[in-house]
Amino acid sequence: MIKSLENLIGSMKKLPGIGEKSALRYALWLINNSQDAKEIAKNIETAVNLKKCKICRNLCEDDVCDICLDSSRDKSTICVVETIETLINLESQHIYNGVYFVLWGLISPLEGIYAKDLDLDKLKENAQSAKEIILMLDDSIEGNLTAQYIIDMLDGNIKITKPASGIPVGYNINSLDRLTLQKAFQNRIPY
Repeated sequence: MIKSLENLIGSMKKLPGIGEKSALRYALWLINNSQDAKEIAKNIETAVNLKKCKICRNLCEDDVCDICLDSSRDKSTICVVETIETLINLESQHIYNGVYFVLWGLISPLEGIYAKDLDLDKLKENAQSAKEIILMLDDSIEGNLTAQYIIDMLDGNIKITKPASGIPVGYNINSLDRLTLQKAFQNRIPY
């Protein structure tokens, strides 16, 4: 096989869910669609230079993200999410108008992820000016461990809630439909 094609296939296989056949198919598509491939390459190069917001750890091009800069947002409510995917999901459904804090993972000692890796001191600092923290975390061992750590860290000084009605045990937030997510958000309960 041609070395450059082999390298491209190897790179494609690094993407989640991409096996040998899909990697070959995508690589050949890119080769046959050079203009699109160049645009994709340019967008990847730009995207990998994104930063984490100094306030909430959302992705942004500057030091502070658009959500934190938006004066119309309710800064008294902080929604804590594990991933950017959850933040994007909530934003696209227009059911929340507060600010966020992105953990970029959950506490998982088996995977070598500890509280210090999630920058929870920054969350504690942000929480000082908030009235409510919404823990929008997956209902898993890691999600519950992380939630309990945050609850203990904040030491009862702030209202802490979680999603309510319509969300089953063991849920994955990103697989919920708009109505279920909206109802859960509106009817959140104390943690």
